[in-house]
Amino acid sequence: MVWQTQMDHHFPTEDRTSYQVLWERLIVRCEDALARSVSPSAPEAQSLAKDWLELQKPLQKAVGPKLWRKTGTMYEDMQD
Repeated sequence: MVWQTQMDHHFPTEDRTSYQVLWERLIVRCEDALARSVSPSAPEAQSLAKDWLELQKPLQKAVGPKLWRKTGTMYEDMQD
């Protein structure tokens, strides 16, 4: 519920759509790089990582550091 409340507050519907499109485009670029076996150290991969981190900033700001850390832990423990 915290995620949804923050999303609604910080990302109105029209902004959310634009933000979602940016993510979708980046994901396609990442999938393409993976399909081509681009090395993680290659400039292209580094650029994708930079873009990924940049797109995360509004989310980090919206949910705050405590919830952001908890989310990171959740992803690290997903296999469990």
